[in-house]
Amino acid sequence: MPRLYKRKLGSRRYRDYTAEKLEAAIEDVRNGISYRQAGEAHGIPFRTLKNKIDKKHTKRAGGQTIFSEEEELQLVKSLKVCAEWGQPITTLEIRMIAKRMLSLQGRVIKQFPNNIPGCDWVASFISRHKADIRLRSAANIKRSRAEKTKCEMTNYFDNLKLSLKDIPNTCIINYDETNLGDDPGKKKFIFKRG
Repeated sequence: MPRLYKRKLGSRRYRDYTAEKLEAAIEDVRNGISYRQAGEAHGIPFRTLKNKIDKKHTKRAGGQTIFSEEEELQLVKSLKVCAEWGQPITTLEIRMIAKRMLSLQGRVIKQFPNNIPGCDWVASFISRHKADIRLRSAANIKRSRAEKTKCEMTNYFDNLKLSLKDIPNTCIINYDETNLGDDPGKKKFIFKRG
């Protein structure tokens, strides 16, 4: 299936009903109305209605996820906690976490090379949980560095004054190591939405 699949609308009706209509049709059948009459009244195919009542095809429509809904919600919760603590997770790291989860469960997914989910899996995961998490570029300053109090700043300059005593100005080099790594503003991390 292509990455940006768009369903083609044509003569075939496909899931043109809401969950509320489906529940109402099921309730009508339980109240004694035939499958066909309830389906026609609510615009639901007869076979779909029968399958729902007989508990056939209980999985969600479309492709199935590799992790259960509970496992995915736990993963989302962990990602949100990491972001709140100032250590957001990249898409590569979430792929490695998913690989680790699969190997701990002893599962091998044949679609994943070396059992590592691809970038498409991460994009699908984020879109499934877009109400809770999102990809965002990181700020160029760390939270721990930005959250300094006036007292800490005063202590720093007092200590600096003591440590630089009797040192000539020619021996003092201003060196800031924050820009040695790659630019964190260019990377995207997973954060809590809002």
